[in-house]
Amino acid sequence: MNNKTQKTMACVLLGMLVIFFPVFLFAKISPLVNFQGYITDKSGMPVADGSYDIKFSIYDGDDETASELWNEIQNVSVKNGFYTVSLGSVTAFKDPNRDTDESDALGFSKPYFLGIKVRKYGESTWDIIGFDARYLPLSSVWSAFRAKSVSGRLIAIKDQNTIVSDAEDMLLVVGQTRITLSSALNAAGRMITIKKVDPKGTIVTIISVNGETIDGVNRDPNDGYDPLELTEKYQEINLISDGRNWISTAGGGMSSTGSSGNITDIEPGSINTIHLADHVISTSKLANKSVTSEKLFLEDHSIEHKKIDLTNAITNSEIAPNAAIPYTKLQLDASIDTKDLIDKAVTAKKLALAKGDLSYSMINLTGLIINSDISENANIDYSKLNLNNALTDGDIAENASISHTKLDLTGISAADLLGSATIPYDNMQIEGRIKNSDISTSAEISYNKLNLTNMIKTSDLEPGAVTYPKLDLNNGDIPYAKISLNQSVIDADIAENANINYSKLDLQNKISTGDLLNGAVTANKIARDAVRSETILDKNITTDDLADSSVTAGKLNVSQEGTSGQVLSTDGIGGLFWQSVSSSGTTSDTLSKLTVAGHSNLNTLAAQSANI
Repeated sequence: MNNKTQKTMACVLLGMLVIFFPVFLFAKISPLVNFQGYITDKSGMPVADGSYDIKFSIYDGDDETASELWNEIQNVSVKNGFYTVSLGSVTAFKDPNRDTDESDALGFSKPYFLGIKVRKYGESTWDIIGFDARYLPLSSVWSAFRAKSVSGRLIAIKDQNTIVSDAEDMLLVVGQTRITLSSALNAAGRMITIKKVDPKGTIVTIISVNGETIDGVNRDPNDGYDPLELTEKYQEINLISDGRNWISTAGGGMSSTGSSGNITDIEPGSINTIHLADHVISTSKLANKSVTSEKLFLEDHSIEHKKIDLTNAITNSEIAPNAAIPYTKLQLDASIDTKDLIDKAVTAKKLALAKGDLSYSMINLTGLIINSDISENANIDYSKLNLNNALTDGDIAENASISHTKLDLTGISAADLLGSATIPYDNMQIEGRIKNSDISTSAEISYNKLNLTNMIKTSDLEPGAVTYPKLDLNNGDIPYAKISLNQSVIDADIAENANINYSKLDLQNKISTGDLLNGAVTANKIARDAVRSETILDKNITTDDLADSSVTAGKLNVSQEGTSGQVLSTDGIGGLFWQSVSSSGTTSDTLSKLTVAGHSNLNTLAAQSANI
């Protein structure tokens, strides 16, 4: 906004019949009217978001001679060019002068006209919103308003993907937005208007549902079909339901990503440049090879380079021999290779080199520099020379005075030395060279000259060389683990009072009969049931060994269980068994006899006719 005198802004207030609708809060004649508008700058772009003062005025005519009947100023928030206000909320229509005298109330019985001015909040100069006429006629809408009807259309502003609700008649759409139609079923006669109101560069897509069509074409991507598109600013479409599908009455043109179903209705040659909106045709909308050269109307140099995609398209044969392309047109950075240059093409004059530009590492002089190339006063440092294995005896002057430290005398034999030569020890390299035979038997090398740390081995010591007095040991110095006593400790080594704990002994399966004294194991040392028949020697237990009544029937190993009336018999080889006595006169001779030494208390009732 600026501070010049009043001027008409290149702004747009969307048609009153479609952008505002009355909300009736009846209190006699004191209603409010919801009003929605859209403001752009001269270039057609929405004004910057922010706070604006907007003055609404109602006139009795549409030119300069008209009288202002009512006005109010509201501070509104504008976003993306849109704003919404409730007219009558500041100045009541029943009291335009705000003097409590309602004799000048607006009756809306005759045509009225609306004027609008706007200014940035905090500024003082108003800009006039321009219409086709000076003021916007309100007669049709205000008639509906005066009649207290709700025939005004319900408006919604959409900047996000949405489904059209039953309470929305017109959608003003902003941005890259998808509009999904409600079902046309049972909505015969309903009209929906969808209008794209933001600048170019975004696309509004319209989608049908449930297999319903728009002008006979399914627009549901879920069924694999393309949606309808609005691509141009202020492009709109009216859709009317016939109870099953939607029929369009385009208002401002529409486009589709797919076939519209009526392209064949266009007469050949009927479309020319005046029918095409600027920038509406893109490559994706043209069939391959559909635009021929005769369809193009081009002046020289009228096509900008950025409009042409020549990537990998221009070949060498398409460039004229005399094209004379200037060097400035070439991008040769790091492009020219050695093979691109003819031998000896680059002369010394072509080189622009300052001192130090060309490093030595970049020059290959191997085998090329000869003696005459080196200046007499070159003063080449020794460090620059590689003389390894290169100097001969003839290269050394007679008075060279080479110091001894510079000499490596490795390999010089005794014959090479003068008889009276005295070579200091420090000048000799004898490490690893002196042998035992080189040392005199009377050398008497003092102990402090020797470094024997960790050097003396067991094999260096003669047997018995280290006596006990030579040992310096405290209790515990030699750990038990260091002592090898395997098979070495004898009975005599163990003290009489050694008191070796039983827990220190491993006697499992080690004590034999010979280790036990006769009578050492008494009866109370034997666990109950520990002694079994197989551990007792045959015929070793005598009557004296048995306590009275200690042998019961259960202690006898009988081959089967007995029953009442049976007698105990032996098989003659140590086995016992129970045998029944026949009641038919079995004689005693048929039964084995049990001889019991001494007295017996056998149950004679169980041994009837046993002939014991």
